[in-house]
Amino acid sequence: MIYYLREGRVRGVLLWNTWGRVEAATAMIASKAPRSRAQLVGAISD
Repeated sequence: MIYYLREGRVRGVLLWNTWGRVEAATAMIASKAPRSRAQLVGAISD
């Protein structure tokens, strides 16, 4: 996965061979909470 950030917030997620993770990615994009790089590692996983 690739996360696109702006001002610490996830603004987009590129999912590749991660079936069933669209809802989690959409929720992360909708969230107003800032996220660090460490928080994103494994954030959307099986």
